Amino acid sequence: GTVRGKITATDRVELLPTGRAEGRIVTRSLIIDEGAFFKGMVDPKIKETVLAVSRHRLNQETDDA
Repeated sequence: GTVRGKITATDRVELLPTGRAEGRIVTRSLIIDEGAFFKGMVDPKIKETVLAVSRHRLNQETDDA
C-alpha cells in the first residue's frame, strides 16, 4: 500500500516490496525491502516517538468514549 505523511512507531517500520511511503518516519528501526519506495526523512528519536504514540492512543480513547 501507500502512505503519505508521518509514520510513528515505537519499535520498527518495515516497507515491503510493494510498499510506498512518502513523508517522515519516526522509529528506532527502518527496514526497506528491495522494490519498496521511500521518499522523505527518518527520525530515530525514541522520546519523541513514545510521546507521539501516547498522544495518539489518548486521542483514540477520547474519540471512542
